[in-house]
Amino acid sequence: MAFFHSYRSSPSPEMLRRASRSILVVLLACMPYATLSPAASPPSQWAALMHMAAMAVIALLACTAFVTLRGRAGAVLFVCVFSALMEGFQYFSPVRHGSWQDVGVNALGCLVGVLIFLICHHVSPPIWRHLS
Repeated sequence: MAFFHSYRSSPSPEMLRRASRSILVVLLACMPYATLSPAASPPSQWAALMHMAAMAVIALLACTAFVTLRGRAGAVLFVCVFSALMEGFQYFSPVRHGSWQDVGVNALGCLVGVLIFLICHHVSPPIWRHLS
């Protein structure tokens, strides 16, 4: 029964937002290296899935980092545009190759992250209230 009451010791929403912002900044700062560096791994058969998963996590963090709809939408839009710019910069790299397909997969990953956030945000609280 103690397991169900452990939610009381969970972090505050403000602490979660601050942690999300910090992780988001670190991931966005690492994105140029991951997308432009010749040392980064070459594309594989899993590249599209990896792009989508990475962008879903980043978009989920962007949604968690802000309170208002405007802040969340702006953060996700920024993430989407930033990832498209990174794909565009790959055009100038002799060893990396950006594509419109990657831009689309990144945008789809952002959408998946937003959907995960919406599901967690709107479905989970009634379950937690039921357990209290």
